[in-house]
Amino acid sequence: MRVRIGDKWHDSQLEPICIQVSEREQAQVGGMDRNVATQGMYAVFPEGWTVEQCREWMDEDQPSDSDT
Repeated sequence: MRVRIGDKWHDSQLEPICIQVSEREQAQVGGMDRNVATQGMYAVFPEGWTVEQCREWMDEDQPSDSDT
């Protein structure tokens, strides 16, 4: 599992990772359609972010295994 916080990726192969999700978020992740979300990414954004900001952040390059 990789988790991105801001601009830094954290990899559970290198450090322990714990996330806490609400019941709603758990249902959203559980119902994720991998045909739509092909990379299996789910993100939560601060209040006030525009859709454009969210998309830009999500579309930034993924790290290679050596970048984590």
